[in-house]
Amino acid sequence: MTPSNDQIKSKNKYMNAFSALILMLFIFSSCSSDKHEPAQETGEKTPAAVIKIIIGGSESVIPIIKILAKSFEAEKRGVRIDFASPGHTGAAVKGVNNGLITLGLLSRELNTEERSLGLAEFWFAKDILVFSTHPSVNLKGLSSDDIRAIYYGESTNWKEMGGPDKSIIVLNRPEGSSASVLLFETSFFSKERKFTDKAVTMSTPNDMNVGMLSSPYSIGFTSMASIMKNGLDLNVLSVDGVFPSPENVKTGKYLLARPQGFVVKEAPAGAVKEFIDFIFSSKGRAILADNGYIPLDNK
Repeated sequence: MTPSNDQIKSKNKYMNAFSALILMLFIFSSCSSDKHEPAQETGEKTPAAVIKIIIGGSESVIPIIKILAKSFEAEKRGVRIDFASPGHTGAAVKGVNNGLITLGLLSRELNTEERSLGLAEFWFAKDILVFSTHPSVNLKGLSSDDIRAIYYGESTNWKEMGGPDKSIIVLNRPEGSSASVLLFETSFFSKERKFTDKAVTMSTPNDMNVGMLSSPYSIGFTSMASIMKNGLDLNVLSVDGVFPSPENVKTGKYLLARPQGFVVKEAPAGAVKEFIDFIFSSKGRAILADNGYIPLDNK
């Protein structure tokens, strides 16, 4: 059935009225939105910017600094400590001097060239360097001459020192590593002598530990702190009848201990200074001692 003209007009009348109503509502809402009402409080605060401290350098120092950093971050909100890829002391100095890292970790004294850069040095602990063997070697200690004979290739079987009738596996570190530097600087090893060709060079401190743990009848040198902190089942040797304890290092009876420290480019301030102060605080010193280090005073 076709609608009449009156029906069409009536329908259009209602459509026009409805459109007018919609238009009025739109105009009213637009006007209301233009009024500058005060913003309602949500109770949320804009988070403060996080302060970052970037640390890199000697691989042997990084584990204990990570422990200290975790404790510091738990107390100091708004500070995040990040770690660059592990390296060595020389890389730490270059990284700080070039502005790539904030703190450069050290496991040896700076040489003349490095010290000439004028970086601020902080030495917070001593790390005891020990000779140790796989548990299969049932010896409590060796003389320094015995150890030298092993590394120079003059002694090749443990039975020569009262041990098992097994060939000695000799593990070594690279010449420039802080552990090797200490052994030559203290004249424990002579720079005039060459190590046995059978010595296996372990690239990193962790490689040395893994090598000793996985190689029966092996001998190597590593950090006492790393043995304690990781609970490594290694046979730590006395040298010339002196066990490498913190007490024997403090009294000068045991001489193989390397410094642990860091450098910064400028006088520390803000969060960097707070972290350094934490390391030298009573809590920081307790963490160092609990992990096998000998804490030093801030000088």
